[in-house]
Amino acid sequence: MTSIFENTKSKVTVHILHDDTLTEDNRNKFIRTAEKYSQGLELHDVTERGKIFPPELIEQVKHLTIGTLYRLFIHEVLDLDKVILLDCDTIVNLDIVELWNINMNGKTIAGVNLYPEIHIPFLWGYKLKLLGIDLKHYINVGVLLMNLRRIRGHRDFLSKSMEHLLSHIEILEIPDEVAFNVILRGDIEFIDKKFNMFMLDKDLSGCIVHTFPSKPWKILSGKPHEILYWDAYLKSAWGENATMSEIMHKLVNVASQSEFFHVHGRQCLIRILLGIKRRVCDICSMATFLLKVLYHNLTRS
Repeated sequence: MTSIFENTKSKVTVHILHDDTLTEDNRNKFIRTAEKYSQGLELHDVTERGKIFPPELIEQVKHLTIGTLYRLFIHEVLDLDKVILLDCDTIVNLDIVELWNINMNGKTIAGVNLYPEIHIPFLWGYKLKLLGIDLKHYINVGVLLMNLRRIRGHRDFLSKSMEHLLSHIEILEIPDEVAFNVILRGDIEFIDKKFNMFMLDKDLSGCIVHTFPSKPWKILSGKPHEILYWDAYLKSAWGENATMSEIMHKLVNVASQSEFFHVHGRQCLIRILLGIKRRVCDICSMATFLLKVLYHNLTRS
């Protein structure tokens, strides 16, 4: 949010969809940050609305958060014609108006196709194919320009999304991304990769940086996006009054958790075992899904 305000001269209103986990302290810091830049802020409590998601779907996003699913009903919450949607792990290093003014050519959403710029693991790529997604037309939904009026015109977008996700529950990793790519297939405008830059070791000027998978609040590796993040952090209400001692303590704590501060022995073994477990679970989930599809086809015929 701070990075948007720092780089944008135009009037901006930030809409935050949240549930009852938003603390009063963080609420006040959001408000204070917007006031500091004389920009707009609206907080939308969607705790009750979020209860529409069934437990099995919430279980599938526990490695992310339920908040990732909120974008599936953003068109029902905001009485607006158009919005820019940004994940919390993005840093805006350009005037956001540049993205706002893009010609969507009559499409419902606009996003960046990352393939083949980033490496997509084989198992994940195979899952996407099973979900009915073509990698060459696959967009990441961390940065979206959305025509909310057109989404409302897509009959039952939310219910169709949930129906598709629940029927493929065993192989889901990023449910909200799958929903947009499948339900709105053919109605997506592809935009310049600078609006969702994953290559963190490149020149990051004039782009929107998506800090995946290297989160600057978790890892210090000397890459340019870390400087952008901490610069924005110190200008926000979270960091503006931090003492030098507090800043140093936070940075040392982050550095000690990064991959460059390596602890041998038990932690290594645990990391290896968890990696193996994830891969085994992936293979088992896909096998289960394929068996279900086979059984469904056999019984139908």
